[in-house]
Amino acid sequence: MKTKKIFLLIAVFILSLAFTNVQAQKRQAVKKSRKSVHVNSYRKSDAVRPSNRSYQALPKASVNINHKGENFHYYNGSYYRRDDKRYVHVAAPVGLRLNVLSGDYARVSFNRRSYCVHNGVYYLEFRNGPNVFYEVVRAPMGAVVYDLPWNMERVRINGRIYFESNFVIYEKIRSSQGIAYKVVGHIGY
Repeated sequence: MKTKKIFLLIAVFILSLAFTNVQAQKRQAVKKSRKSVHVNSYRKSDAVRPSNRSYQALPKASVNINHKGENFHYYNGSYYRRDDKRYVHVAAPVGLRLNVLSGDYARVSFNRRSYCVHNGVYYLEFRNGPNVFYEVVRAPMGAVVYDLPWNMERVRINGRIYFESNFVIYEKIRSSQGIAYKVVGHIGY
């Protein structure tokens, strides 16, 4: 009898911890945007992502890129600009060209085009003889991916939960292949 009571108390304690942990995760996972985000709209600006991420320094492996007279820093699939002694995460500059993408990009086909997607940034691959380059393009509206990048954040827009990565807004959907994520908007373009 005493063993049953101890077992019951332990079970209740573990369940209460699990419930508290789930509640805490729910509150922390959903982040409210500090700026207005319009799904399906393109706004030309260097909007910072909803969490306003910035860093005092970038790793030495980051690459400095000049695009249309502006300096960008590229590291691990994300783009940054220097702003008052800090590096602020910005939308990938459309039209910027890279000679190489890391090996962990995915290919996404949409509207008869093949995109290379690396950490939520979309590129079109171009060939000029033996030379290959990758040009940053806007994520095509309606494109579907099956995995979200490591830098994904949940955002609430007009009371609904979406996912944001590198300024692209995704909506969780069900497809014939299971759970997927559809491009439904952009921040900062």
